[in-house]
Amino acid sequence: MVDLIALLLAVLLGLGPSAGSGSEIAEPVPATPVPTVHVERVVLEVGHCWIEPVEVDGRRWGVPRRHQVGWGGGLPRGWIGGGRVTVRSPQRATYLDDGGSTLPLRPAGHPSVDLRGQVCR
Repeated sequence: MVDLIALLLAVLLGLGPSAGSGSEIAEPVPATPVPTVHVERVVLEVGHCWIEPVEVDGRRWGVPRRHQVGWGGGLPRGWIGGGRVTVRSPQRATYLDDGGSTLPLRPAGHPSVDLRGQVCR
Protein backbone atom coordinates (compact mmCIF):
# COMPACT_ATOMS: atom_id res chain seq x y z
CA MET A 1 0.00 0.00 0.00
CA VAL A 2 2.86 2.41 0.84
CA ASP A 3 4.44 1.72 -2.57
CA LEU A 4 1.17 2.52 -4.33
CA ILE A 5 0.81 5.82 -2.48
CA ALA A 6 4.42 6.75 -3.28
CA LEU A 7 3.85 5.94 -6.98
CA LEU A 8 0.64 8.00 -7.11
CA LEU A 9 2.37 10.97 -5.47
CA ALA A 10 5.29 10.70 -7.89
CA VAL A 11 2.90 10.69 -10.88
CA LEU A 12 0.87 13.61 -9.52
CA LEU A 13 4.02 15.66 -8.83
CA GLY A 14 5.53 14.84 -12.22
CA LEU A 15 8.32 12.78 -10.72
CA GLY A 16 7.48 9.52 -12.37
CA PRO A 17 5.91 8.04 -15.49
CA SER A 18 2.35 9.14 -16.25
CA ALA A 19 -0.36 7.36 -18.15
CA GLY A 20 0.43 7.15 -21.84
CA SER A 21 3.97 8.45 -21.51
CA GLY A 22 5.70 5.14 -21.02
CA SER A 23 8.86 5.24 -18.97
CA GLU A 24 10.72 7.82 -21.08
CA ILE A 25 12.75 10.40 -19.23
CA ALA A 26 13.30 13.73 -20.97
CA GLU A 27 16.92 14.54 -21.76
CA PRO A 28 18.20 17.70 -20.09
CA VAL A 29 18.48 20.72 -22.37
CA PRO A 30 22.11 21.92 -22.49
CA ALA A 31 22.61 25.42 -21.13
CA THR A 32 23.93 28.16 -23.38
CA PRO A 33 27.68 28.40 -22.75
CA VAL A 34 28.71 31.48 -20.81
CA PRO A 35 31.69 33.29 -22.38
CA THR A 36 34.84 32.95 -20.33
CA VAL A 37 36.09 36.24 -18.95
CA HIS A 38 39.69 36.46 -17.74
CA VAL A 39 40.80 39.15 -15.28
CA GLU A 40 44.46 39.74 -14.46
CA ARG A 41 46.38 42.41 -12.53
CA VAL A 42 49.05 44.19 -14.58
CA VAL A 43 51.43 47.14 -14.51
CA LEU A 44 51.49 49.08 -17.79
CA GLU A 45 54.84 50.28 -19.07
CA VAL A 46 54.29 53.89 -20.08
CA GLY A 47 56.80 55.59 -22.33
CA HIS A 48 57.07 59.24 -23.33
CA CYS A 49 54.51 58.90 -26.13
CA TRP A 50 52.64 55.63 -25.66
CA ILE A 51 51.83 52.63 -23.53
CA GLU A 52 53.74 49.50 -24.44
CA PRO A 53 51.81 46.28 -25.19
CA VAL A 54 51.15 44.09 -22.15
CA GLU A 55 50.95 40.31 -21.85
CA VAL A 56 47.74 38.94 -20.36
CA ASP A 57 46.80 35.27 -20.23
CA GLY A 58 49.60 34.36 -22.66
CA ARG A 59 48.67 36.98 -25.31
CA ARG A 60 50.02 40.46 -26.00
CA TRP A 61 47.50 43.32 -25.96
CA GLY A 62 47.97 46.93 -27.04
CA VAL A 63 46.16 50.23 -26.66
CA PRO A 64 44.70 51.44 -30.00
CA ARG A 65 46.51 54.49 -31.43
CA ARG A 66 43.59 56.88 -30.90
CA HIS A 67 43.56 56.04 -27.16
CA GLN A 68 47.34 56.14 -26.65
CA VAL A 69 48.85 58.31 -23.92
CA GLY A 70 52.33 58.75 -22.47
CA TRP A 71 54.39 60.66 -19.94
CA GLY A 72 54.83 63.34 -22.60
CA GLY A 73 51.13 64.18 -22.39
CA GLY A 74 47.62 62.90 -22.23
CA LEU A 75 47.78 60.76 -19.09
CA PRO A 76 44.44 60.98 -17.27
CA ARG A 77 44.31 62.72 -13.90
CA GLY A 78 44.96 60.23 -11.11
CA TRP A 79 46.77 57.77 -13.40
CA ILE A 80 48.62 55.09 -11.43
CA GLY A 81 49.73 52.64 -14.15
CA GLY A 82 48.70 49.52 -12.29
CA GLY A 83 45.30 47.92 -12.56
CA ARG A 84 43.24 45.08 -14.01
CA VAL A 85 42.81 43.83 -17.54
CA THR A 86 39.54 42.07 -18.29
CA VAL A 87 39.65 39.94 -21.45
CA ARG A 88 36.09 39.91 -22.77
CA SER A 89 36.63 38.07 -26.06
CA PRO A 90 39.53 36.99 -28.28
CA GLN A 91 39.48 40.49 -29.85
CA ARG A 92 38.56 42.80 -26.94
CA ALA A 93 39.89 43.58 -23.49
CA THR A 94 39.66 46.54 -21.14
CA TYR A 95 42.25 48.01 -18.78
CA LEU A 96 40.92 49.59 -15.55
CA ASP A 97 43.59 51.67 -13.85
CA ASP A 98 43.67 51.73 -10.04
CA GLY A 99 43.20 55.49 -10.40
CA GLY A 100 39.85 54.96 -12.16
CA SER A 101 40.71 55.46 -15.87
CA THR A 102 39.82 52.86 -18.49
CA LEU A 103 41.47 52.05 -21.82
CA PRO A 104 40.41 49.62 -24.53
CA LEU A 105 42.88 46.91 -25.55
CA ARG A 106 43.15 44.92 -28.78
CA PRO A 107 45.43 42.00 -29.71
CA ALA A 108 48.96 43.23 -30.46
CA GLY A 109 48.66 42.28 -34.16
CA HIS A 110 45.44 44.26 -34.67
CA PRO A 111 45.83 47.15 -37.18
CA SER A 112 44.51 49.70 -34.66
CA VAL A 113 47.43 49.09 -32.28
CA ASP A 114 50.23 49.08 -34.89
CA LEU A 115 52.71 51.81 -33.85
CA ARG A 116 55.23 51.20 -36.65
CA GLY A 117 56.06 54.46 -38.34
CA GLN A 118 54.77 56.55 -35.44
CA VAL A 119 57.15 59.28 -34.35
CA CYS A 120 57.45 60.20 -30.68
CA ARG A 121 57.89 63.96 -30.36
